[in-house]
Amino acid sequence: MAIYEEVRKIAKSMGIETEAVDITTLLNQISVKKGGEPKGHNVMEAANAVATAMAFADVVVEPEEANTVIFEHTVSDLQEDVAVTGHAITGTLKYVDEGALPAVWGAGHFLVLKFTLPETVTSCKIGLDPSQGSGLAELVGDPDMNASFKITNVNQVVKVVIVNDGVEAIETFDISALVLEPAANEATE
Repeated sequence: MAIYEEVRKIAKSMGIETEAVDITTLLNQISVKKGGEPKGHNVMEAANAVATAMAFADVVVEPEEANTVIFEHTVSDLQEDVAVTGHAITGTLKYVDEGALPAVWGAGHFLVLKFTLPETVTSCKIGLDPSQGSGLAELVGDPDMNASFKITNVNQVVKVVIVNDGVEAIETFDISALVLEPAANEATE
């Protein structure tokens, strides 16, 4: 009963109606209020959704600024109109076949994101899922707090795994709406 009362206090502090509402419904409403999604009728799933939503509450994932230089490339030379809305990333990625990124990863399309993390985040690992062999890279400690991803398949997702106040949480971002511009020689054929 004590856990239910604590959940009710949290819900009330967020302006959620708590009278005659079961704990699963309250947990789902808290999750939604924190930017998460309801997880059905299972108390443990709902509690995990709240923990994830609260862990990610102050984490910001956004496109890097157009004038930023990353690995000798200006972001505007790599991507255009990129936006992060909820858990979806949209925009256009340009084909790049010269410079530092293609020299290391090969010619292709590169997505550049910026991350803002609260001080309570002790780990933030990022990568594509499924990975093309690079796995997840640690972002905490990176002075620029940005990352570039070589996109070879828009059926992948950007995966972010954080540890915030001791709670590990995982979020994924859908990239299926990204437009991959053809290479210059493909565009003229």
